[in-house]
Amino acid sequence: MRPRGCPGSREQDRPDGAPVTIIDGQIIIGFDRARLAQALNMEQQKERPSFGAAIADASKITARQGLGITLGAYVGNVRPGSVAERVGLVPGDIIIEINMQRVATADDLEQALSKISGGGRISLVFLRGNKTFTTEGTL
Repeated sequence: MRPRGCPGSREQDRPDGAPVTIIDGQIIIGFDRARLAQALNMEQQKERPSFGAAIADASKITARQGLGITLGAYVGNVRPGSVAERVGLVPGDIIIEINMQRVATADDLEQALSKISGGGRISLVFLRGNKTFTTEGTL
C-alpha cells in the first residue's frame, strides 16, 4: 500500500503492529517522523529538477546597494544548463512573480517552485535594471 501522494513508497504492517514504511528502498520502522519527512523530501526532490540559481531576498540586497527596497527574489549565480538559464535569467535579475503569484521573498519563490513537479510549466515576471520582462519555461 502506498501512502497518498508518495510515489515509490509503500507501507506494511509488522506482526507486532508497528508500521513499516519503505520509500525508494529505505526501510523506516515505526513513527520516526524525522526519517519519514527526510525520505519523502528526498523522493519529491528527485521528481523536480533544481531551478539552478542562487536566490536571496531582493529587499536586503537592494537596500544594501542603496537602491531602496525592492521586493522579490534576487538571482545570484546561475548554473549553466539549468532551468534558470534556459528561461533567460542572469545574475542581478529580481523575480517578482511566478505563475501569476507575487514573489516578495526568496522563500516565496522556493515555496512556489516546490509545488511544481518536473515537466511543469513556469511563467516568470522579473526585473532587470529598470525594465520588466516575462518569460516561460519548463521545470
